[in-house]
Amino acid sequence: MIIALYQILIASIILITAFLSRNKYYIAVAATSLWTVTHIFVAWLMAIQFGTIIIASLIGLVIVNIRELIERVRFRRLQKLLVQNNPTVIYKLGCMYEKGKGVEANKKKAKSYYNEAKLLGSPKAEEALKRIEFLENLPDTIFNNIAKLFR
Repeated sequence: MIIALYQILIASIILITAFLSRNKYYIAVAATSLWTVTHIFVAWLMAIQFGTIIIASLIGLVIVNIRELIERVRFRRLQKLLVQNNPTVIYKLGCMYEKGKGVEANKKKAKSYYNEAKLLGSPKAEEALKRIEFLENLPDTIFNNIAKLFR
């Protein structure tokens, strides 16, 4: 009974991370595999554990691919709506470029879309631009503050 519950837990961890992101999914598969190799020393239990990991990994991969397909379709739909000059649509495209959802991440394009949405009156776009600027300047700010300590 405990072994079955444990297998359900392992599979759940892998499947839940598949809904979060591809990278988190890969980390979960690697971590559960590594944990199995380092903590399970009975051959039959290890075989069950790796069977669970393999099955959950295959299902998780399908989930990840479906999520990414949905994001690409969403991105294309938003691009078609771009001609309406709707600030919400433009802002959402900026978000997708910033986060790499449905399209390869591109901060320069994200900022361009955010600027355009800001000019059309989107407060969310203005906040996003401030956030990006803050994050871009953060390493310099940290470096300057550390340098002040040694002056």
